[in-house]
Amino acid sequence: MPARRFGLSFEMLQPPAAHPNRTDIACFVGCVARRRARAPVQAMPEVLVRWLEDQVTIAPTLPLRTRRVDLTDAASLIDSLEKSLAAGGFTHVTIARIRAAIEDAKDRDAGVLQALIDACRELEPVPVSILEDLRLRDFRPGGHLTGNVLAAWLRIQQLRDLPVMLDSFDAFDTLFAWDERPVLVTPPQGVDPPLVCTSLGAAVRAFFGEGGARCHVVRTADPAPVLATDAARFAVLGPLGLARANETTPAEIHDALGFDAPDADPASWRGVQHVLGLAEVSFLCVPDLADALAFRSDPEPPTQPAAVPQRHFHECVEDPVPPAPPAGRFLEPPRLQDSSLNAWMQLVRRALATLGNRGKPFNRGDVQLVASLPLTVAGATAPTPDEWLAWMSASPGDASPWWSSADEIDHGEALAHLQAGYPWLVTRESADCPGGIEAPEGTLAGVLARNALARGAYRSAAFMPVVRYVDAEPRLNLTRAMDHTVDTPAGLLALAERICLIGPAPRGPQLHSDVTFATQAPSRPGPVRRLVNVVVNAARRTGEEHAFEPNGEPLWAEVRQRLGQLGRELLAAGALSSDVGARAFVVRCGRDTMTQSDIDAGRLVAEIELVPAQPIVRILVVLALRDALPVGARAAA
Repeated sequence: MPARRFGLSFEMLQPPAAHPNRTDIACFVGCVARRRARAPVQAMPEVLVRWLEDQVTIAPTLPLRTRRVDLTDAASLIDSLEKSLAAGGFTHVTIARIRAAIEDAKDRDAGVLQALIDACRELEPVPVSILEDLRLRDFRPGGHLTGNVLAAWLRIQQLRDLPVMLDSFDAFDTLFAWDERPVLVTPPQGVDPPLVCTSLGAAVRAFFGEGGARCHVVRTADPAPVLATDAARFAVLGPLGLARANETTPAEIHDALGFDAPDADPASWRGVQHVLGLAEVSFLCVPDLADALAFRSDPEPPTQPAAVPQRHFHECVEDPVPPAPPAGRFLEPPRLQDSSLNAWMQLVRRALATLGNRGKPFNRGDVQLVASLPLTVAGATAPTPDEWLAWMSASPGDASPWWSSADEIDHGEALAHLQAGYPWLVTRESADCPGGIEAPEGTLAGVLARNALARGAYRSAAFMPVVRYVDAEPRLNLTRAMDHTVDTPAGLLALAERICLIGPAPRGPQLHSDVTFATQAPSRPGPVRRLVNVVVNAARRTGEEHAFEPNGEPLWAEVRQRLGQLGRELLAAGALSSDVGARAFVVRCGRDTMTQSDIDAGRLVAEIELVPAQPIVRILVVLALRDALPVGARAAA
C-alpha cells in the first residue's frame, strides 16, 4: 500500500436539516432530461466508486475518487483503473480483487453494466451531497431500491424517480436539461433542432426567482416533444403516478376519489407518491398536467415570415450574427378544450387523494397542492377568464368535480389543500416557453415560500410583490374579478375568493388573493389552511416520537404539554385569535377523548381546537358628508 499522504483536503458539507415547523419547501414532480456532461468525464464517478466499495471489502480504503479512468466500456474501465492503481503503488492482490468484481458484474449482467458506464460517461456526475441525502433516506441498493444492484445504481446516476434536494436554481441547472425540450418529433438533419423550456424547468426557475430557498425535484421521465401526438404527451401521466394502465385518453379519466391508494413501502412509490416520505415538504407542484391534456391542432410549428430583400450599402465590416429568437415564441401555449377541463380536475383530485391516502394514518394531509388554472381553447362552451366561476358551477353540485360534495365535507374537504394560480405570466425569462408564457404555479409557490420565510405561513400572502411579472395571458379585469360575485354551490363568490390571482397594482405586480379551492368558507383563506397544516404536522411528529410508549396517563400528559407549547408559540406569534385568549388553542388528550377499547388497543386520540386569526382582505371606508353646506352657502360665506 502507498504511504498515506498528508495535506489539505475538501469534503462536501451536508445541507442542514430543515426545521420541523418550516413551511416553505416545495416538491416538483415532472418530466425533464438529465444534463449531459459539458466536459469529458475522466475522474472516477462517485456512483461507480460507491458501487465498487459495496462489492470489494478493501475498496473504502482506496483513493478511487482520484483515479483517472476510461469509460468507453467495461474492458477500458478495468485496464485504465489497473494502470492508475499500479502507478500509485497498489499491490497486485488489490488490483486483482477490483478486476474480479467488475468482470463478475460483466458476466452476470453485461447490458446493465454497460448502460451504467455509458450514463456515467455521458451525464453530469451526481454530487456527493445528493448521494448522501438519498442514502440517509434509504434510497440505495439494498434499501428502497430493490432488485438488480447495477440497475439501482443506474437509476441513481439517471436520478430517475428519486427525490433530489436542491438549494438553488444553479444546482438544478447543473443536473437537469430543463431548457432542452425538443419541439419536433423528427428534427431535420444538418441543423440544430428547436428547443424550448420544460414545464418543470419553468416552474423551478420561477420558484427560486420569487424567493424560494429549497425544493425537491422528482424526475419521472424525459419530456415528450411539444408537437408529439396526444397519446405520447398523455403517457407522461403514468410515471407521474396519476393514471391507470388502461387510461390512454382524457375521456377515460374518471373516478378520481377511487384512485388506488399508495402503499406504505417506499420501494413501490413513483411520481407524486414520493411526497409521502418527504416530511419537510409543504407544497406539491405537478407542472406537466396542462401539457399532458393540451389540444394542439397544428402538426408543425408556424414558420417565421420571410423578410423582403432590399438593397443596402454597408462598410466592409463583418457584422455579428444576431442570435436566433427563442423557438417558444412561435408555438402555442398548452390549451385545454372544455372536454379536457374536467379530466384536469380529476387528475388534480387524484393528486389530492394521494396526499390524503384515503384517510389512512400514513398520509400527508399537511401538504398543499399548488397548480395552475389551465388556459382554454376558444370555443362555444370553454370558459373565458370572466366566466370561470359560472362554468365551474354549471354542473349539479355533487356531480361536478370542481366542488366538494356533502360527503367529502363530512369526512374532510380535500379541495381545501388545493391552491390554483391564474392567469399565466409573461416574465423576463418566459420567451423560451411555448407561447412565450409560463404557468403561474411556480411563481405562486415561490411567493408562498417567501411569505413563509419572511412573515410566517399563517400570514396571508395577498399583496406580496411578484418580482418577475411583466404581463399576463389572458389579461384579467381585476376589478371585476375582485368584486363581481357569482351564485355557486359555495354561495356568492367572486373569482378572487376561489383563485389566487396575480396581476398589476399601483405599487407594482402582486398576488391579489391567497385562497384555497375549499367549498366551506372557514377553510377558504390560504393562511388558515397553512396554519392547520402546521398543527397537523406537529401532531404527526409527536405521534411518531411516542409511537412505542405505553398508552397511559404519563403519555397523555406529555402529548398535552407538547401540543400546548405549540399553541402558546402560535398565539404569541399572532397566528391565533386573541379575542378568545387561552381558548384559541385547546388540547384534550385523556379519558374524555378515548374509550376503554381505544386504551386497550393502544390507540391514542388527541383533540385540538383552535381559532385562527382571520386575515383582513379589504377595509371599506365610507365618508358620510351629512353636515356639508350647499355650494351656494359656501360661496356666500
